Amino acid sequence: MRGVASYGLTLPSRLQSLHLTADTDHDPAATARAERKARIAKNAGQQAANASRAQAGSSSQAAASAEAQAKREAKAARKNDLERSLLVSKTATASLGKFDKKIEGEPKVKGVKRKFEANIGEGWGDEKKKAMDVLKRVESGERKKVKGTEREEGAISKRKAVRHLDRENRAASRGGRGGRGGRGGKR
Repeated sequence: MRGVASYGLTLPSRLQSLHLTADTDHDPAATARAERKARIAKNAGQQAANASRAQAGSSSQAAASAEAQAKREAKAARKNDLERSLLVSKTATASLGKFDKKIEGEPKVKGVKRKFEANIGEGWGDEKKKAMDVLKRVESGERKKVKGTEREEGAISKRKAVRHLDRENRAASRGGRGGRGGRGGKR
């Protein structure tokens, strides 16, 4: 950096201009060094304040964004529940909701798409393979899995146990009579 003296003359950076009114023991290098240290200290303080302000802001922003995310997830879950209950209630009628009034913004019912095999195939290879697969499944005793029936061999089915207990309770409430609640015997 180059210093500019009065009257437009340029001086090298190591030379300092001295005012005529300055003290005789004035050291311009020492004052420049003191000013530079003061600027550095002020800058370091401002950096520390900025960093603490940014950290405090980011933690509050993170908490706010986490709270907003939780609200969005709860809203989406509630919306899915409402749509599901709407579809269930529509299909609860005998006509499966075919003649019910449509609600504005109501989602379309997505049914199960069935895929049909072509009546005329390329050859007997595919048909023979499918028939052999069915035969192998029948021979091995493999069954289709029904929802809620996954259990180990020899384990008790919860549905069957509850149904059995319910049947016993109903029979006991009728006074020990079994059957359909008739008089018991022919008339």
